[in-house]
Amino acid sequence: MSASDAVSRSSSRDLEQEALRRFRLLAPIIPPSCKVYRETWNNNTAVCLDFQHCPLELERVKENTPILMTALETLGLGKSIIFREGNHIRGWRNLLKFSP
Repeated sequence: MSASDAVSRSSSRDLEQEALRRFRLLAPIIPPSCKVYRETWNNNTAVCLDFQHCPLELERVKENTPILMTALETLGLGKSIIFREGNHIRGWRNLLKFSP
């Protein structure tokens, strides 16, 4: 791996982290202990919210899905949000099918 490849990967990772930080700012309903990350599903990208460390917050956040979807669309982070509790999927919302 060349030095420029390492810098590029580091820059991409930094950009990803900054985008997810901004997502949290636009969606302040996400608890601090909720892990936020992106993963690919086929050719699409989904933002995952993992409530493993705050399972009691899951339903409250799901009830406020419009806030999450607006933040997702504003930042162009993906087309779906996956609600997880560890390895278990507890919900899924698609931007294209979403209507507040």
